[in-house]
Amino acid sequence: MTYEDCGELSEQGCRCTRPTGRRRVGSIGANHGHDGAAVPTPDVVLVVVEGKIEWVSPSVTPLLGWSAGELVGVSSRSLVHPDDLAIAATTRSSRATGEPVACVRFRVRRRDGGWQWMDDMSRPMPAAVDGSSRQRRTVTALVDVQHEVEARRAAIQADAQRRVVQQQLEQSRRLENLGLLAGGIAHDFNNILTAIQASAELAARSLDDPAAVAELLGDVMTNAQRASQLTAQLLDFAGHRPVVASSVSLREAVDETIAMIGLSWPTTVTIDVDIECAVRVLADRSQLRQVLMNLLYNGAQACADRGGAVRITTVPATKIPAGTIPAGTAAPGDDTVVVLVTDDGVGMPAGVVERIFDPFFTTKSTGRGLGLSVVAGIVAAMGGTIDVTSTLGAGTTFRVGLPSGAPG
Repeated sequence: MTYEDCGELSEQGCRCTRPTGRRRVGSIGANHGHDGAAVPTPDVVLVVVEGKIEWVSPSVTPLLGWSAGELVGVSSRSLVHPDDLAIAATTRSSRATGEPVACVRFRVRRRDGGWQWMDDMSRPMPAAVDGSSRQRRTVTALVDVQHEVEARRAAIQADAQRRVVQQQLEQSRRLENLGLLAGGIAHDFNNILTAIQASAELAARSLDDPAAVAELLGDVMTNAQRASQLTAQLLDFAGHRPVVASSVSLREAVDETIAMIGLSWPTTVTIDVDIECAVRVLADRSQLRQVLMNLLYNGAQACADRGGAVRITTVPATKIPAGTIPAGTAAPGDDTVVVLVTDDGVGMPAGVVERIFDPFFTTKSTGRGLGLSVVAGIVAAMGGTIDVTSTLGAGTTFRVGLPSGAPG
C-alpha cells in the first residue's frame, strides 16, 4: 500500500497522507503527492513492535544523539514530549486498525535532553507470508522539521511584532492628533479670551462714555458667541452634541445651504444639483446644512484655480459598485440615502486621503483643519457614514450615507 499527500494540514501544521490503493515496492517516503511533489524522505526510520523499538536506522545518531543500540527495546512513547503524548497516540490507534496513519507532528527527545520537532508518518508492516507473525509491527518514519517549526515560529513572532509596532504607530498618531487638537483649541480660546479681556478693560475705563461702553460690550458678546461656536464644533467633532433628528427634505437642505453660501462662492466654479424633492433623510437640519456647506466649500476650493463644477446627487445604496467602497468601510444598507459630492478639482494623493478626517489636518495655507473632522463627527452622531475617494488630476468624491427619512 502506498500513500499520497492529501493536501490537508493537520492541527500541528504538517500535511496528511491517505492510502492510494496501489502497491509500491521501494522505500517509505518515495511517494508523490497529488501535485506531483515528493513526500519528504524520512530522516529516521524505526520498526516498532507492540510499542517498543525493535530496530532503528543509524541516522538517529547524528540527528538525535542516540546510538541505535541504546534505543532498541525502549518504549517509543518514552521518547515523546509529555505535552505531545495525546497527539502521538493518534498513530497508535490507526496502527491498530491497519490503516495508514495521518502525518502528526510532535517533539522527540534528544540524548542531550533537548527536543526535536519531527513529523511522524507511520504505517503497519504486512504479516509474514505464512501468517505466523501475530505481533503488530509498524514502520515509523520520522522527518526532521525543526527548522520549519522555528521558521514558522519566527514568522509568527515577526507578525506579532509588526502588529505591536503598527499599534504603537496608531497610538502615536492619535496622540499627535490629540496634541494638535489641544493646541488649536488653546490658541483659539486664548485669542477669544484676549479679545474679551481687552474689550472689558476698555469698557471699564470708558464708563463716562455710554456709547463706547455699549460698543465694547457688543464686542464682548460677539467673542463670547465665537467661543460658543467653537465649543459646538468640538461637540460635533466628538459626536456628543445633541442631535434633534427629524425627517428633512434633502433638496431643501441643499438649496438652503447654497443660498447661505451666496456671493462667497467662486465665480469659476458651478454647482450642479440632481436630487429629487421627494428624497428625505433623518437628520438634524442645521447640522446637515453644516455638513453640506463644508463639503461644497472643499469642492469649490479644489476647483478654484482650474475651474470646473461641484456636483451633488444621490444614488440608491444598491447601485454602488462594491469595488468603489474603501477598505474598512461598511456598505450602506437599503434604508440609507447615499449623497455624493463630486468635484472636478486637482484630487488628492493617497497619504492625504488617509488623513483627511483627522483633526487639524489640512492642506490649506489658512484654516484650522477642523472642518472635515467635524463633518465626520456630525455624520456619525446622526447614525450615518462618510468616506472619500480621490484621484490626482481627476477630482474627489465624498460619499455620505444618512438614514432614510421616508415615511415608513
